[in-house]
Amino acid sequence: MRAEVRGGAVLVTGTVPSARCRDDVLEVVREELGGLEVHCDILVTEPSSPDHAEELS
Repeated sequence: MRAEVRGGAVLVTGTVPSARCRDDVLEVVREELGGLEVHCDILVTEPSSPDHAEELS
């Protein structure tokens, strides 16, 4: 995770394994940096099973 303060806002970037983890990170950021606008650019890489067969050529 990376948090950069820019003016009156903070940009949070990084990769997390689930949406719940992303929400937890944002909650901590908002608590610790209260008063700053929070922009989220966190990628969720939640593993999931394929819903169809991949066609190879």
